[in-house]
Amino acid sequence: MTRASDSKNWTLYVLQTVDDFYYTGITTDLERRLKEHFSQGKKSARYLKAHPPKKLVFNFTVEGHSLAL
Repeated sequence: MTRASDSKNWTLYVLQTVDDFYYTGITTDLERRLKEHFSQGKKSARYLKAHPPKKLVFNFTVEGHSLAL
């Protein structure tokens, strides 16, 4: 049985933080997710609130949630 999330395109991305750490995430909407992270809003990742993102260093789109993970 295939889940609906496995039929979508997912993007794996890596952000460099201001203190030179790296954060990896996955999303179906990279532009929206980056806005959430860089705005430090309610939907930003907890890790990135402590280590604010500096820049996107890598992204790669794949078909399916499982492959992105």
